[in-house]
Amino acid sequence: MGCFSNGAGATREHDALLAARRANAAMHPCYTCEGSIGGKPDSVAELRKPVDPYRLECPDCDDKRHANGRPPIILPLPTNRDRRRAAAGRLDDPYWYIRLHHAKEYPNR
Repeated sequence: MGCFSNGAGATREHDALLAARRANAAMHPCYTCEGSIGGKPDSVAELRKPVDPYRLECPDCDDKRHANGRPPIILPLPTNRDRRRAAAGRLDDPYWYIRLHHAKEYPNR
């Protein structure tokens, strides 16, 4: 007989995983490796770590950064030129909202 999970539960889990992957793909890429922000497909980190829209790195790159004792990435402040381009709708920076968040979060840098 075996120890397989029931079909309906496995299908729901698989559908939830695919929905999470679609949501991750819609967000910005990883700042370090430019892969999916959710992590490598079928990795433990992809299944267990929640995705934050202000997170810059995938779980694998984030774990490597912490293991090496490096501080988290903080993006540069938006320049006046960037702000004008954003107001005109011509800014093509996928990390724009994160830069604004970092400007509020870390004002004294």
